[in-house]
Amino acid sequence: MTIRAAQAKKDIYVEKGWCRTLPEAKAMRKAIKDNKVVMQLGHNYNSMPTLIKAREIFRSGELGKVPLVRTYIDRTRATPEWQFYTMYDIYQPPPDANQQTIDWERFIMNAEPKGPFDVEQFFTWRRWWKYGTGIAGDLMSHLWDAVNGVAGMGIPESMVTQGDLYFWKDGRDVPDMWHVLMDYPRKELAVTFNCTFHNRHQGEVAQFLGRDATLEMAPDFCRVYGAEWKPENERRAREARRAGKSVGPDYELKPDEVAVTSHWQDFIDCIRTRETPRCGVDRAFEEAATIVMSVEAYRQNRRVRWDAVKEQVV
Repeated sequence: MTIRAAQAKKDIYVEKGWCRTLPEAKAMRKAIKDNKVVMQLGHNYNSMPTLIKAREIFRSGELGKVPLVRTYIDRTRATPEWQFYTMYDIYQPPPDANQQTIDWERFIMNAEPKGPFDVEQFFTWRRWWKYGTGIAGDLMSHLWDAVNGVAGMGIPESMVTQGDLYFWKDGRDVPDMWHVLMDYPRKELAVTFNCTFHNRHQGEVAQFLGRDATLEMAPDFCRVYGAEWKPENERRAREARRAGKSVGPDYELKPDEVAVTSHWQDFIDCIRTRETPRCGVDRAFEEAATIVMSVEAYRQNRRVRWDAVKEQVV
């Protein structure tokens, strides 16, 4: 759809993950650039005050050297994750969903292997590899792109993935647990991602673990904690423990402290100005390559690497 829209000279707002394969990503990038259309990838973090402030703090140097960024996004509810039909509070497909109302052949156009008509797979397609990229494309893409929006580290140099189906054994073949180690040795940086579908105690957060301070970012907060190894912070921690309290952040984003337009408004503004949106085509390609690397590392059960010259996973 993205390629055809670009060829029709239409500006594009497309959801994440951008695509399933590297050939798709390269073809999409070419179509967008050749036709000079505006394209916004739907990573709303890029238009949240918390990310804008986190980027400012990170680039100020306040955190000191940051060798590690940890990201988490755990999900669960009473029903299985991805057991949804357009909305999370809808658990049954529409009563009129059938071969006359669903264009099944178009839906499975790029699926491998193709299969017979299946209402369940049509509405809960994320649970099968032949239609999507699982947790990597749905949830890891959010957190990884958010960190990329702050740190600008780009495609990982290498990656390892552990994933499996440990809890929701309901016919799906996509793992319900996904843990990833991304390495940037030339930047002396590692980024991790952890996700489970049976517990959400940890919730969603990106932690930038600097030598001099820790930055925590999520859709609802951006906060900074002083380095616990520093004597003044050790003293504060001891005093807080004696008082039965926890040590609060040194800084926390206040409401209305950062003014930013919505992700949708940014897209509309760029249609008018022809400027690059906050999550444009180059960022989208980086996201797509990172997703593909994660999936390939899982499937091949090995560390995979990114060949930046050939733009290939090796």
